[in-house]
Amino acid sequence: MAQSKKIRNRMLSFGRKFGIWAGIVAIGCGATYIVCQQTYEAQIAELQEEISDLRKKELQAKVTQRVSEQMEDIAFQQKDISDKQREEAVKQSRIADMERGKAEIERGLAQQAQAKAVQAAEQADQMRIVAENQSELATHNMMEAEKARAKADTLFYLSMGNSLAQSALAKGSVASDISRLLSYASWHYTKQYGGYENSDNVYKALLYSSNSSEKLNTELKGNVRNVEIINIDGARWILGVTDYGEVILYNDAREHRQFNVDNAPFRGVAMLSANRYAALTSDGKVVVMEFSGARNPQMKVVGVIKLGAGVWKGICAMGKNILAVMSNNSLVWLDGRSMGVKAVNKLEPRLHTLGSEVETGILHLFGTHGLHYVASVSNLGQCQRSDLTAVKELVTSYYHNNQNGSHLLGTESGEIYVIDRNGRVMSTMSGHTGAITSIKALNQSVVSTSYDHTMRFWSFASMTSIAESIEFRFESWPLSFVVDNDSQMIWIGNEAGKMNRFCTSATKNAIATQALLNREFTKDEWNYYIGKSVPYRTFMKTK
Repeated sequence: MAQSKKIRNRMLSFGRKFGIWAGIVAIGCGATYIVCQQTYEAQIAELQEEISDLRKKELQAKVTQRVSEQMEDIAFQQKDISDKQREEAVKQSRIADMERGKAEIERGLAQQAQAKAVQAAEQADQMRIVAENQSELATHNMMEAEKARAKADTLFYLSMGNSLAQSALAKGSVASDISRLLSYASWHYTKQYGGYENSDNVYKALLYSSNSSEKLNTELKGNVRNVEIINIDGARWILGVTDYGEVILYNDAREHRQFNVDNAPFRGVAMLSANRYAALTSDGKVVVMEFSGARNPQMKVVGVIKLGAGVWKGICAMGKNILAVMSNNSLVWLDGRSMGVKAVNKLEPRLHTLGSEVETGILHLFGTHGLHYVASVSNLGQCQRSDLTAVKELVTSYYHNNQNGSHLLGTESGEIYVIDRNGRVMSTMSGHTGAITSIKALNQSVVSTSYDHTMRFWSFASMTSIAESIEFRFESWPLSFVVDNDSQMIWIGNEAGKMNRFCTSATKNAIATQALLNREFTKDEWNYYIGKSVPYRTFMKTK
């Protein structure tokens, strides 16, 4: 029983367990079914979707196939076209090859033509160079011919100018219509063709024909020892002093004033100020004179200082209110304002000539046998001896040329020496036959006067040539002169108590001559004096 009970219990327990497991299995089968059913449905849906996609792809494939077929047809058509184009290209290539061959041939021909052209161009250049050289040679020859012709013309006209001047001078010193025409024509052709218008004949002919050479009528008792320019209250006058104590003033209008200082044998003058002059007498007095009045000058003596015994030779103004006075054996320095003696230098007793370099304050004293002293305004107490080595004869006149620093020495024999800064002789001018009385530099000339009764103009370019000096002869000895640069006149004082003046400018003399012309050359005069080959022209000033 118990056994059966145990069996029944085991059966019951087994049944319960089995039931539970069966339930579980049933539940699991149900769940599995449900899952499988859902999976199946999902697969069915997926298959349907795939079928749908396959159908779409089939349709697309059919469309693509159709497109491909169409594209294949198009490709075949393009292939046909391409084949035809290739054939055409091949044909064109053959044509191009043929044209290229022709082009190569033509290029070769062109290169040959270019080479020939280059050669022709080179030949042309050579021919051009030869032509240019020939043209230059022809031009050079033509220019040389023109120069030769111009030179020949120049020489012809310059020679004619000199010949006309000689013809004018042959008419005499009194100007006439024909002499004035000849003088002006000589100057015209000389100047036009680059000649020297101050040459002897041309200048002299103009001087006579222009009436610019004058003898001033006033005769003085003494020799005119010194001539200077003086400015009186703005008016320019020419001052002359004589060894008879006479003082004469002239202006450009030939007006004159005369004054006298008793017992005053003047040797020279020196300017203290515009209207104040100091004059040295041969017996050692220094007279100070003041001038006033532009139109009607007056003179008064404002001071006299006596320097003592001796033979007094010359006086120089050395800067402001300093005077240097020389005797035959001494040099005295004076204060021009107080007229007091500042210093005295005792020297060798053979002195004769005094001259100055005003710009540098240097004073030169000359004596016999090359005796030479140098003094300076900066050291009044010292006078240094520096004898000349190049010039041993007596120096009678001295001038310092500030333009080039040279010294002009006129001598007792008439020789003129040009000395450089170092004391060497640069040139010698020979021509005067008497002692030089006065010498100065004027522009590009040297002007000198002499006891041989002459004045000479010397050109710096030809100082050693006698023929190049212009000579003017006077009735008496010209002792002193001054050049008025404003009026271009030279004023000369002489030993006969007279004064002369004449114009230094050939151009001014030519203008004055032209103003005096009363007629022109007649045809016969032209042909005789100038020549038929020269074109006729007139010379009178047109109004």
